[in-house]
Amino acid sequence: MTDKCDKKESSKTPPLEIRNNTDACRNIEDALRESEKKYRFLAEKMTDIVWIGDMSLRSTYVSPSIEATLGFTPEERLAQSIEEQLTPASMAYAAELLARELLLEQEGKADPNRTLTVELEYCHKDGSTRWLENILNGIRDEKGVLIGIHGVSRDVTRRRKAEEALKESEASLKSYMENAPDGIYMSGLDGTFLYGNRKSEEIVGYRREEMIGKNFLEAGLLSEKELNRAIELLKDNLEGKPTGPDEFELIAKGGRPVPVEINTSVVQCGDRKVSLGFVRDITDRKKAETALRESEKNTGSL
Repeated sequence: MTDKCDKKESSKTPPLEIRNNTDACRNIEDALRESEKKYRFLAEKMTDIVWIGDMSLRSTYVSPSIEATLGFTPEERLAQSIEEQLTPASMAYAAELLARELLLEQEGKADPNRTLTVELEYCHKDGSTRWLENILNGIRDEKGVLIGIHGVSRDVTRRRKAEEALKESEASLKSYMENAPDGIYMSGLDGTFLYGNRKSEEIVGYRREEMIGKNFLEAGLLSEKELNRAIELLKDNLEGKPTGPDEFELIAKGGRPVPVEINTSVVQCGDRKVSLGFVRDITDRKKAETALRESEKNTGSL
């Protein structure tokens, strides 16, 4: 009797090892569910758009934040093809990028842990567009094969517009400097030429390529006496004092003297300070002054 009871009890109670394995599996499943809940909570609370796409670039998950950024609900986004999401230019770029990355995968040259950052122009529900910065990572199966893409996208439209406005402003400034009626140049604080506009070439007779990288003396534009004056003015600039107008006599190509009027100041250009100068050819004015003096002299001698 006792033996039968013992066998009966043993048949109902799983061995300790099986119980431990079952408990471990349950713990792993619970941890996975908890991890997924936390991930979804974070993804759905982020202002950036969190999304997952398959290898055909069709969205399989997108966070609710897409509605605030692009106007579409997550459900509407999941029903869209990638062609409906991007502008034609960005679509072409995205397709090219994907093809390049897949080729690297096939050739075994791709880092499986790489992250790509790419800016693309997306269609908004209201018909406008938005620029998004996408940080992309690959999703891989247990064998390491790429099966999808995980992305985090941030609206950078304002930054892009600011950059475009800056480029337009820089282009306008460059056009103004190139076509200014006076010579404009930039030099390092050691007097080395960095830039000269079209008019500056005309005044001294040298192409800018012949002057850039040389200082005033090496370029042969100033006598030693005039160079010492220029150095003193540069010292004033370094103390924050704009200088000018100051008259100098430049030595143009071929030894031709050119009287000029120069205004200079030190300005910040990127990560360095440079001397910015405006040069005006005053040859005609000097000739007029000389003619006036001669006329007054002749009148006084009558």
